[in-house]
Amino acid sequence: MSLVHLSITENKKAGFTLMELLVVVAIIAILFIAVAMVAQTSIKRARVAKAQADLNRIAKAVRQYELDTESSYIKTSLNECKNESYSPIDDKIPLVADDSQQGWNGPYIDELPLDPWGSPYFYMDYYYCGEGVVGCEGYEGKYLRVVASHGPDKQGFQGTQLGLAEPYSGTLDKDNIVLRLFTCP
Repeated sequence: MSLVHLSITENKKAGFTLMELLVVVAIIAILFIAVAMVAQTSIKRARVAKAQADLNRIAKAVRQYELDTESSYIKTSLNECKNESYSPIDDKIPLVADDSQQGWNGPYIDELPLDPWGSPYFYMDYYYCGEGVVGCEGYEGKYLRVVASHGPDKQGFQGTQLGLAEPYSGTLDKDNIVLRLFTCP
């Protein structure tokens, strides 16, 4: 009997208990969640940085277009600034192709990229800079002429759509990313 008893005792000590296995699995799950959250934050920051780099490239193309065609999308009169024009960039400013514009010497950009969330960048004459909007730092409460991205939610505004039917009467979406071309007076 002592042999049988000895072998049962040895088998009990050879493995892990259920509680020990559950603790190890819980620790691994917590570590996985922490790594996933850090990765998600890094991906979000990288997308915002890519959008800002694209907007800088587009703004340089707009400036070159203005120099060649003697048109002005960056500096303008107060009346032109308040026309609340909202459109995809190439509908308003022909950066890729336009043989009808006198002085046009483009293309000023090979192709207009989509933002990191798959939406086209847009141009707006009279953008209200709200608090928390990337690119509006120092311009909160002011109207700007901008090139911009709708950000991760792909929506620009809550309330009346600016420039589509009526004057602006909603609140701006805080995940927009903008690049100021001109501060409206």
